[in-house]
Formats: sequence, C-alpha cells, structure tokens
Amino acid sequence: MKQIKKKLFYPKELLDSFYEEPNLGGLTLGAGILFLNDLLNTSGNSFFVVFEKESLARDFFQKAREHNSNFLYYPKSFIGEAVPGFNTEESMYRKEALVGLAAKEKFCCFSTQKALSENKTPKNIEKKLKEVRLSIGDNYDISELILFLEKTGYTRTELVYEPGYYASRGDVIDIYPKHFKKPFRLSFDFDRVGSISTFNTLSQLTEKNHNFISLKEFLKETQIVDKVNLTNLFSDYSFYDCLSDDSGKVFFGNSRVVKFRNLNTVEVFLQKPSDIKKNFGENVSIVLAGGTEKESSWFGRGFSVENVGFLNKSFFIKDFN
Repeated sequence: MKQIKKKLFYPKELLDSFYEEPNLGGLTLGAGILFLNDLLNTSGNSFFVVFEKESLARDFFQKAREHNSNFLYYPKSFIGEAVPGFNTEESMYRKEALVGLAAKEKFCCFSTQKALSENKTPKNIEKKLKEVRLSIGDNYDISELILFLEKTGYTRTELVYEPGYYASRGDVIDIYPKHFKKPFRLSFDFDRVGSISTFNTLSQLTEKNHNFISLKEFLKETQIVDKVNLTNLFSDYSFYDCLSDDSGKVFFGNSRVVKFRNLNTVEVFLQKPSDIKKNFGENVSIVLAGGTEKESSWFGRGFSVENVGFLNKSFFIKDFN
C-alpha cells in the first residue's frame, strides 16, 4: 500500500535544522502548535515539550488537541480530595499520557519539569500494557472481558458512577476507564458485540453510539511497585524546553541555547481579501489568519500569498521569503 505523505506547514529544511540543533523562537501559540504538529509528522519517535508554567502547558494542549489527537498532556498530580463520582482532569490526562507513551505510538506530550520529576510511575509499564479492541459484530467471550478488567485493577459494582469501576448485568457490561471522559456500555447478543455506547453516570442513559472501542490498560501489579519519574522512564525520547516572553511569543530549544533563532509571527483575523496586503509586513515570516475554510477561495483570486494551511476551521498563511 502506498503511504500518503502528510503536507508540512513549515519548510523541511527548518525542521531538519531544529532536529540537529533545537532552537526556534518568536512563535505565537498558533504558530507553535503548527510547528509541533510538523515535528510529529516528521519525527521517528515521541517527544516531550517541557513548559515553565502549568497554565501554558494546558493552553497548548487544549488548542493542539483540537487539531491532532496525538498530543498528550501530563500535568502535576492532583493535590486535594477528589469528589466521589468525578474523575479529576489531572488523573485522566496523566493516565491517558502513560497509556499512549507506553503503547509506543508517536505522540507529543506537554508537561512541566515538576510533573516529570514526580516518582509516581511504574518503571515497567510498557511491558504490562494490554489492549482489548472491540467492534460491533465481533465475537468475544464476556468472561474473558471481565477477567481482563479484574487483572487491570477495575472494581466491580452494581452501577457505574466513578472511574475505575465496572458493572456486569447479564449481557450488558458498563466500564469507566480512568483515562476516559465518559464511561461506556457494551451490549452483547450471547458472545457477539451488539452495541457500544457512552452513557451518563447520573441518568445511566445512553448518550452516543460508537462502532468500536479500544481499551488499553496496565496489569494491576504494575500500579504498586517500582515508582520512577517520566524523565528516567522515557529517557530515549527527546525533551524540548518551551519558554515564553511578556508578549506571549514562545521559544523551543534546550538548555544549551544561548540565543534563539527567531521567526517573527503574528496572528490576525481577516474579514475581507484586502486585509491580506494590509496585515503583511516585510519583516513578518508567518501570518496566522483566522477565518473559515469557505473563505479560502480568496487565495485563488490573484493574491500573492499561495501557501495556505488549515488548523481546525481556520486557515493560516505562510510566507518565508
């Protein structure tokens, strides 16, 4: 099968030079997300982006995740008392990040030095990650699914309200993974998967139907022994620092960078084609222009800007000349 090559927003030469010597700055948040997305599409392995501030790491993740599901977030652990029936965002994101990174798939993980240095992760998780993937119509023994849940630390209950619990009622199994926002329900017709859906914990009613579900979990014994931090656990991956200045521009590099290579980026909202010329300056490397895909027809009407990429439903103009 022919592999489809993903289109890059930034010049490949710029990405290659960053791999050789991580050093790039002057980016707006949107430009930074596009840059990291290009790194994801060209890198051979997962990598971490380490922020000074937790708030900036969260902002990057929330906006980047809308664009690409291969962005993860590993925040510092939650301090305080969790509310029964609710999964804290911190624990959900941490578990999701560990599952993704341990699966050896390619991700970009946002975090802080404080979160990465917490010795709270089992050192052998990549060897203990197991997966159950079910689609509607699949044949699967319900007893095998229950055994999987027991081995990966789930607790059985009558009704599922909290993460980490499951309920089995005849041919129906409810499961609430700790890294899912919603619990899901599997309905079997004997040993055949009849339906898959997410449901509301308060009403216990179905919210949305799905065609398949992938449940990745760690075997229970990995959750209690040999705790290490993520920096040591994933030492083979690259770690890039992300700094920010008072103007909101961000800079990617490592501790060896003395002076950053700057791309002067700006973000504007274009309401009409003539705004393109008005907002482009001679010293601007990249312009990120908010708009909609329907309005992209502007660029087929003789305007000088030809290189346009998309992030969510906004378009982005680039000019590296």
